[in-house]
Amino acid sequence: MSSRHRILAVVLIAALLLVSGAGLAVAKAKSVSTACHDATYWRTHPESWPVDSVNVGYNSSNTPIRYTKAQAIEILRMPVDNDMTYVVFREDLAAKLNSIAVTNPPYLPVGQCLSADMWLQQYPLGSKVSRSSDVWSDISGVVANLSTFNHWRP
Repeated sequence: MSSRHRILAVVLIAALLLVSGAGLAVAKAKSVSTACHDATYWRTHPESWPVDSVNVGYNSSNTPIRYTKAQAIEILRMPVDNDMTYVVFREDLAAKLNSIAVTNPPYLPVGQCLSADMWLQQYPLGSKVSRSSDVWSDISGVVANLSTFNHWRP
């Protein structure tokens, strides 16, 4: 299988998993919201999480990395300190939680979440990617789109 076909297959599978909720969470949604929320909201309102765990990024074996609510909240509490991997994690996580929790969102950011996950595979949390780096400029547009989704209000 060519590299392009492999990427296309991964995108297709991830889209199906995201839309169906599989791969995002262990449990079905516990609550619903009418608006999206940013990572700060999810960090400070653990009772509002629609799931008990969520996948963010991939490991070197192309396996999604599952974080429990407690693990993800601990990461959200960590200072960014110019390490943009934490910014990508925050926006990706919030978008996935919003995709599950929000009733009738305007769209599901499947492609952006997949791009963020794949980027986090190359640059895992703590990789010290700076805001001024070319690596950050490669993903910053995706992060901006996730942020826009995470601030959506009906």
